[in-house]
Amino acid sequence: MKVQVQELSRHFGAVKAVDGVSFAFGEGEVVGFVGPNGAGKTTAMRIMATLDEPTSGDVLFDGCSVQDYPEYARRHLGFMPDALPEHADMTAHEYVDFFG
Repeated sequence: MKVQVQELSRHFGAVKAVDGVSFAFGEGEVVGFVGPNGAGKTTAMRIMATLDEPTSGDVLFDGCSVQDYPEYARRHLGFMPDALPEHADMTAHEYVDFFG
């Protein structure tokens, strides 16, 4: 599986949480985001996990856009955020099913 992040941006008004980020990685690679608080790591992951939409750019899993095929992305990405405010009513099993 190949993941491509292409010119990903997410703006909240005048704040650029993610600004033109691009990277790619393939099957079997372990990838981590490192940066200071407020650098956009969680925002980028939320977009990759289909929990948020980009202002511009795209994320592709095997050439499939997460915006067009969110279920495909959820099947191939493990993401456990530190807080789930919009999914607070989900049980652990429901959360795994949502991303599984």
